[in-house]
Amino acid sequence: MKKTKKVLIALDYDTSAQKVANLGFEIANSMQAEITLMHVLADVNYYSSTAFSPIIGFMGFNETDIASFAKEDGLKDATTNYLSKVKQKLGDEKIKIVIREGDFSNEILEEAQKLHADFIVMGSHSRSWLNDILMGSVVEKVFKNTNIPLMIVPIKKEK
Repeated sequence: MKKTKKVLIALDYDTSAQKVANLGFEIANSMQAEITLMHVLADVNYYSSTAFSPIIGFMGFNETDIASFAKEDGLKDATTNYLSKVKQKLGDEKIKIVIREGDFSNEILEEAQKLHADFIVMGSHSRSWLNDILMGSVVEKVFKNTNIPLMIVPIKKEK
């Protein structure tokens, strides 16, 4: 069996992202693999929507911060800061950070190929059935279009 050398951990801004990062980190460490944390930036309007803004889930941001990040450079800076804080919490300076722009699933698949990743870790949660119908599931698209082993961390809403 081929030794796993590179693990890609795809994160969103949900409060559950640290759980996904922690689990991915534990698995990558047990395999002595290189780790890359990744976030995909979508259309700027997605982040500034009043209906749902994923950036709100990240500790350190509040509704007044969103307007200042609703520009491309602001989002990139915020994302770099976010991934750096996740990296810091994991306590490993060797972790790489990647920010891509575009369709979530396509960018994850392309980055996994570019890195020659041996394993992908991502969380799965659904905000609503309507969201799933309109946007589809990122995890499902990645699952259907990759030959790379994929670990899906189920995220349940706490009640």
